[in-house]
Amino acid sequence: MRDGVQHPGDPQAQLCKLLRELRKQAGLSIHQAGPDLDMSSSTLNRIEDGQGRTHPLVVRGALDLHEAPSWL
Repeated sequence: MRDGVQHPGDPQAQLCKLLRELRKQAGLSIHQAGPDLDMSSSTLNRIEDGQGRTHPLVVRGALDLHEAPSWL
């Protein structure tokens, strides 16, 4: 993200897209996953939309919740 605008090639944008795809593959709605990550669904939606920075602990929690492959 540069100047508050998310660009598709940015690592942050790619991470956000991956988190959303993993949540959907896990069969979880944003309303189900948010509380499991100790956040509101609107906060999770902002993270998946790439608005602001994503804390590494949130990323790790999401990867664990969505049972992402260990190589991620």
